[in-house]
Amino acid sequence: MRPFRACLALVTICLAGIAAAAPASTRELSAVRLSQLAAEQFRLGHFQETARLLREAYDTYPEPILLHNLGRALDSDGDLAGAIAAYRQYLDAEKGAVDRGSIERRIETLQQQLAEREEIARQREAERLRLAEERAAAERSRPRADSGSVSKARRAAPWAVLGIGGLTLLTGATLGGVARATRDDAAGIDVSAADAQTGLDSARSYALGANVCFGIGGVVAGAGLIWGVVDIVKGRRARAPEPSLSAVR
Repeated sequence: MRPFRACLALVTICLAGIAAAAPASTRELSAVRLSQLAAEQFRLGHFQETARLLREAYDTYPEPILLHNLGRALDSDGDLAGAIAAYRQYLDAEKGAVDRGSIERRIETLQQQLAEREEIARQREAERLRLAEERAAAERSRPRADSGSVSKARRAAPWAVLGIGGLTLLTGATLGGVARATRDDAAGIDVSAADAQTGLDSARSYALGANVCFGIGGVVAGAGLIWGVVDIVKGRRARAPEPSLSAVR
């Protein structure tokens, strides 16, 4: 961090010297102010803000040392490609840079780190693609339900519902027969009044059960029948051949 502050101090002195040698322009004063703000942001560890201020300072007054400091800010922020570009721009702008050797070595180190980072990213992407391909292969090899069996089961469903409704109606008919038989027994000549009353109560219960079964069975059987008829009609329409163009004309 000390070399960075020293560089910023140097650019501030350079800019101030230029301003002293000639009437200071607004651009020169703005560059000095921006470089001072950049030094403060760097000290706080705000490297992206430091880089922004240095770019603005360089655009305001293109002093080459600002590019050097921009490279250090980007380097500290982990922007390796940006730091390499800034250092190279600095060396191009400052032909007689006394620190050219150290900057060039730093560029080589950053290039090495950037290549390693890109290789790691490439390997991660390759691993991600490999895992995705393995999942896709596992999905393709997974046994699937027989579409023919599913279709047959679906076609049979309405008739199964119709059958359930029919069985419910048959149960209702059975209960109705039991109710009639129980009522007839209760009306017998040799049956006491208490037994007759008990028999009539049982007959009413059987009759109620029969009525409930008739109602539910009728609804279920009707639904199954309608469902089955609709399926038949749809199946015939699906199997019907499409009209040819000549037939349409």
